[in-house]
Amino acid sequence: MSKGKILVVEDEAIIAEDIVCRLQQMGYEVCGNTGKGTEALDLARSLRPDLVLMDINLSNGIDGVEAAQRIHNELNTPVVFMTAHADAAMLQRAKSCDPYGYIIKPFQEHQIESHIEVALHKCAVEERLRESELQFRLLAEQSPDIVVRISRDVRCLYTNSNIKNLLGMPAEFVIGKTCKEAGMDEAFCQFWKMLVDQTVQTGKGMQQEFQFPSPGGRKIYQVRTAPEFDDGKGVVSLIATVRDVTASRETEMRMHELAQRLVYHVNNSPLAVAEWSADGRCLSWNSEAESLFGWTQAEVQQTMQDCLPLIHPEDLPKFEQAYRKLKSGQDVSAFSICRSVQKNGEILHCEWYLSSLVDDNAKSQAILCLISDSTAREHAEQALLRAKKSLETQVSQRTASLQKANAELKKEIDIRHQLETELIQISEREHRRIGQDLHDGICQELAGIRYSLEAISKQMRNSSPHKSRLTRLTGGVERAIHHTRLLSRGLAPLELENGDLQNALSELAENTATLFQIDCQFELIGRPGQFEIEKATNLFRIAQEALQNATKHAQPTQIVIKLDLSGPNGDGEISVTDNGHGSKPNGNGHGMGLKIMNKRANILGGQLLVEPSEPTGTCVRCLFPK
Repeated sequence: MSKGKILVVEDEAIIAEDIVCRLQQMGYEVCGNTGKGTEALDLARSLRPDLVLMDINLSNGIDGVEAAQRIHNELNTPVVFMTAHADAAMLQRAKSCDPYGYIIKPFQEHQIESHIEVALHKCAVEERLRESELQFRLLAEQSPDIVVRISRDVRCLYTNSNIKNLLGMPAEFVIGKTCKEAGMDEAFCQFWKMLVDQTVQTGKGMQQEFQFPSPGGRKIYQVRTAPEFDDGKGVVSLIATVRDVTASRETEMRMHELAQRLVYHVNNSPLAVAEWSADGRCLSWNSEAESLFGWTQAEVQQTMQDCLPLIHPEDLPKFEQAYRKLKSGQDVSAFSICRSVQKNGEILHCEWYLSSLVDDNAKSQAILCLISDSTAREHAEQALLRAKKSLETQVSQRTASLQKANAELKKEIDIRHQLETELIQISEREHRRIGQDLHDGICQELAGIRYSLEAISKQMRNSSPHKSRLTRLTGGVERAIHHTRLLSRGLAPLELENGDLQNALSELAENTATLFQIDCQFELIGRPGQFEIEKATNLFRIAQEALQNATKHAQPTQIVIKLDLSGPNGDGEISVTDNGHGSKPNGNGHGMGLKIMNKRANILGGQLLVEPSEPTGTCVRCLFPK
């Protein structure tokens, strides 16, 4: 197995062959051999050797120093110079190439091998260092923190791009400068000098915080240092990580404030507050809890492993079940209303609000209890319940009494309605009887008197002075007969016997006009219909009563009786409208006539309305169903 690939650059062929032969005997692979600088550069590009043995003095083209310089800059391949002699200027140029060694011609075999081994080892070490440096830079750039490498004299050797978040300057502007050279203020420079000095003196990492103004406000940064050592020289530099902890500190401050508030609220809460840890220690027992139960926190810590001794034995099983679920992590909250026991043995009614405080693994760490004394409310609710039951009993008794009274009143109303109906029926019969008596009795007697007067008048001579008087008497009796017949027709219209309401109303209008010498008209709207006798009679009597009220109290000159049968559902309306002075029927509106009209309307299932008429007068309307 080859110990490494070597490119030989020697312009003297014999020496070159000797070097190649020796290298192969040592176990190295000679991947190329040339005597020209430009060819050496091309071979290095194509062959990628592990090491180049380069003669300083090359006669053709570029010399060995320039060729080595190009190879080193372009490929970073290690170069060992071979020379028999060189002037001072040439050696100075060779140093600028940072060669890995010099071999003086003529040379021994062990010299070549030792120089090559040292050069390859040094190259491997530097490669590992470069890889480590690259890995460090990659990690530093990926870090969310600011990473800075600082020398003992507080000069920035390296920083990642996050430095711009702190200083507002790019990394390339800061590298190679001290804080003062970068334009930082005196306090910032003194802080970093103190941090570097302490790290160098102690040889240990440091941790400090500092505040720094920024456009968004003052920020807090945490700095941690790690020293870098060089054998025999101690701390030569240090690595510092700078982290923005502003949000963390603000969060800590808010948490501290919240904790203080919580303590304040617990101490000043109107509720009793108690807390037990998972191992049974009483963590919190505020003054309200001490006042409620009579136990001090010290006494509770000595005598109780949890809150269960505070619960009345009869309510304990249900409460304990909920408490155990909280303690095992099955539930996170619970509510219970139960009796509780004071230190002196008295019983309280309490509401318990329980919460399990769990960790990240959902394991209960403590049980928080908020306890409210509901004894007074419980007693009030019991008293209210008793009062409610008593009130319900009284209401039940009163309701029974009212139902009995209501039944009696309903019975009385039914009797009264029945009496009113019978009264109307009796009135209607009396109307018919009087009308019949007028027609069959008085009218007949008046007719007999008229006939007697006519007979006497015929027996007298025309020259008799009494004949004219008899004629006038006969005419008066004739008019009395006519009026009596009109009255009898009004009291018992024959048309109502057949339900002919239209003709009965028409005749009523004519008779009214004749009797009272006023303009009284009848109007029919819609098609004439046949009515039941009772319905026709009630409607007729309503119209008749309204007419009588108008002629008696309103002193009208015109009255219109209207029967409207054009309703959409067959409903009808009968109305009597006068142009009188607007007096209410029967004077004050509360007479017997109006009550009877209302009663008749109720019998029909209708409604009676008394309204003013425009411009003057009164309108009496009765709305009735089909």
